[in-house]
Formats: sequence, C-alpha cells, structure tokens
Amino acid sequence: MKFNGLTNEGKAYLAKIKTNHGTIEFKSMKFGDGSLLSYENPETFRRLKNQKSEKEILDKVSSGDTITLNSVVDNTALKNGYYLREIGIFVSDQGREILFFYMNDGDETSFVPPETDGPYKSEIGINLVISNVESIVVNNEVPDLYVTKAFVERKLKEKQDVIEWKSGGNLEKTNLTENNSNKLFTAKGALDLFNKLTSLIAEKEPKISKLSGFNLSKSDADDLDSSTTLATSKAVKKVKDALERLNLSWNNITGKPNFGLKSGEFMEGHRLAESLGVKEYGGLISSSGQKKEGNAYYDSNTKNMFYCKETNSYTSANSSYFEPFDNKELLNRLNNLSKRKEVLLWSTNKYGGVDQETCTLSRPYTDFDEIVFVTVPSDYTSEWRILTTNIIINKGYIAYAYGNLTWKFTSSTRVWFDGSHQWLGKIYGIKY
Repeated sequence: MKFNGLTNEGKAYLAKIKTNHGTIEFKSMKFGDGSLLSYENPETFRRLKNQKSEKEILDKVSSGDTITLNSVVDNTALKNGYYLREIGIFVSDQGREILFFYMNDGDETSFVPPETDGPYKSEIGINLVISNVESIVVNNEVPDLYVTKAFVERKLKEKQDVIEWKSGGNLEKTNLTENNSNKLFTAKGALDLFNKLTSLIAEKEPKISKLSGFNLSKSDADDLDSSTTLATSKAVKKVKDALERLNLSWNNITGKPNFGLKSGEFMEGHRLAESLGVKEYGGLISSSGQKKEGNAYYDSNTKNMFYCKETNSYTSANSSYFEPFDNKELLNRLNNLSKRKEVLLWSTNKYGGVDQETCTLSRPYTDFDEIVFVTVPSDYTSEWRILTTNIIINKGYIAYAYGNLTWKFTSSTRVWFDGSHQWLGKIYGIKY
C-alpha cells in the first residue's frame, strides 16, 4: 500500500498559515521502514510507523507555487540496515513538532545498508505545491549538515549577484612590488623583478639539500633495505631474472588455502552452487543490478537464502521472483505438514431389540480434537462429528440415523445412547 500527501495536522497547519499570512517553518525529514496496512489511514498519522533516522533539511528550491525540499540520508552509526519505505516532513508550530507531509512507497523502495557494509549516502528531494513560497523558513543551522554539489553551486551563484568585482580594467597600476591586492603589477615592474631575481640567483652557489632521484646514492644491489639509496637498472634486472626463474605454478605455491568440503577446508564458489542445486551463487539481493534466473541470492534482512525464479532487478525478496529454499525454510515446511491421527474408541455390531445403550471409550475424549460418530444401518449411512471443546457433560445431542437418536457424554469415557432403535456403528477420536 502506498501514500503520498499532507496529514490532517499538516492541512490544518497550512490553513492557519494562509489565514494568518504566517510563515511555514520546515524543521526536518525523518526516515523509516514501516509498512502500511490496508485498514490504516496515513492522513491521521502524527509520527512515522518505525523511525530509523532524522536529518535536517538541506535547502529549499522554489519555482512558482512549487517548492523542493532537499536532504541526505546516510548510514552513519547505523547498526542494522533497513528498507527506506516511509518519509515524513516535519514543521514547527510555535515550538511544537507536527508531521506535515507523509510518504510511503510500500515494497518499491531501496535498502539502506549498515555502516559495516561501507559508507552510503543518498540525496532525497521532495516536491510540494504551496502558494506563497516566499513565506517559507527552513531550519538547517547545524554544524554536521551534508552539502551537495548542486547546493554549493546554487549558493555561489546567489553570492555572485552581490559581489563587487574588481579586475584589471579598474585596478590601479604600479611598477613597485607593493603588498597591495588593489593594485596591478605592470609589465615594467615584472621585468625589473625578473632581472633582480636573476642577478641574485647568479650570485648563489648551487646547493640542493632535499634528497631526490638526482642526489641519492646509487646501488646495483638487489637486497639493500634503504630509503636513501636508489636502485639502478642493473638491480632491477636482477629482480626480474629471479622472478622468471621461479617458474610459478599452483602446485609449488606455499601457504595457499586448502579447498574442499571436509572440516578445516575452504568451500570453492562453484562447490557452494553445486550444493545448493543452482547455476551459481549471485550474492546479496539488496545489491543493485540484475538478478539472474536460476541463481541463489542471500537476503541479509531476513537471513534466508532465496532462489531466483525469474530474472529481475529487485533489491528485496519479492515473492513473485524469489523463493526461499534454505534448510530453515525446508524444516518449516516439514513441520507444517499434516499430523492427523485417527483412533477407534468404540464399535459394535449389534442392532435392534434394545432402545438404550451405554458404551465405554477406550480413551477419554479429552485426548482428541474431534469425536466422530459413524452409523451404518441397513438402509441409511451417516456420520456426525463434534469438536471436543464443544462437548458438555450430560448434554443430549440429537441426530438422525435410521430413526431419532439421542447421545450424550456422562463422563470423559462414557457415552449413553437412547433412540427408537439400537444403533450400529463406531466412534473415532481425531487428533490433528
């Protein structure tokens, strides 16, 4: 289920601002992973369903009655990743925080990984249509606020409109080497300075104090451990010849991993794929890119392995494209198989002559979930059943089986029958 719009409190706040000609004061954006239920009305929300982070609004860009609010979501200090389903824009109403705008993308969302998976940052822009966008204030006076390239370029352009530029056309000229940024050095002054520096350099003796490739000592040795000695091409040739003599192959490499399937051995990638019965292991579902049919993918959110039924680009385990098939899922399916057990509690082959009959069950009816009575008269066959939770001691139950028949439990193991005919049948206990 998706939603995108103002909340009831947001609508009331906007109406008050318009009536009083006030100022909309945006405070922050909050992000979460809550999913909407079919019976929920997001217009009544006052907070996110499951908030994960809160970020300041970076800036606002207005065009006509449309305003774009920009922020940045990241995974700094995030221990567990989450799916960014819901976004809330909050405003300040005389110091009171109000959920002004709420958006939920349902399952069509992206995954924010934990900080341990590496740095993550994504720019978020929300477009709102609000009349009189000039009466909008954005609170972003925080020292650790992220800025984007587009934000910096906009701010620089705004500053350029008010800077009084000075150039060579209006700076004062001088031939002197003055320490003054409002004066321009002339060509004559530059020539005089060049001649003076040339004369000073000519009077100095050549002296290089910094060690570099020009004044480092040279050596032909290939085993010298020194940061102040430069290896000659002869030393490099020795190293090259030694490498060529190694004749490196897999069998003569020492310290390599011991691959295999036994204890203490490392499993190769294609062995993992073979053990899973798939083409190959494709990595994490949350990673961007195409997921190929027939490959296995791991979902770090549910901690399950999934089989890709059809090639797709989803970053979450959509059931239309992925099916769980790890050992835990298979065990769950086995545990959910039917365990129905049927036990014969009593039976008789007598019929007619006596209008009453009392029978003793081989086990108490309370050991079962359901009691089933099966009658087999010569010209009528029927069965009726009752849940043991609905059985009341000494309460009569009437059924039709070759005549009216009343039966009732007088104890947990005693059943009494009364009817126009002695009945012929069996009693079963069913355990699910």
